[in-house]
Amino acid sequence: MTTPAGPTPLETCLGSTQIPIRYLNGQEESITLRQLPMRLAGQFARSLEDPAAIIALCASRKLEWTDALEPDSFERLVTECDRLNRDFFLRWTSMQRTRLASLNEAAEAAGLKPAGAIF
Repeated sequence: MTTPAGPTPLETCLGSTQIPIRYLNGQEESITLRQLPMRLAGQFARSLEDPAAIIALCASRKLEWTDALEPDSFERLVTECDRLNRDFFLRWTSMQRTRLASLNEAAEAAGLKPAGAIF
C-alpha cells in the first residue's frame, strides 16, 4: 500500500489521523497525529530540521516522549506528519514569502532597510 501524497478527505475533515506505533519496550499504541492549525505554522517551520520536534508538535506530546519510540515508528511518524501538513505548509510558505516581499518593497520605498529572508 502506498501513502497518499497529502491528507485524505476524511483526514482533512477530522483534522487528524490515527497511527499505530511501537515503543522501545515493546508496548504498542495508536496515537493521533493532527493537521496543525495556522497559528503553529511558524513553529512547524522552525522545527523542520528537528524531526522529533515535528512529531511532538503533530502528536501534541512532550519532546522527550519521542525518545521512547522504536526507530520504525519514529520514521513513520515523521513521514505522516509531513504528509498531513505538507499542502498547508507549502501554501503558508508561499503566503509568507509574498508577504515579506511586499513588506520589503514598502520598506525600501520608505528608505528603510528590508527584512531578511524567512527561509
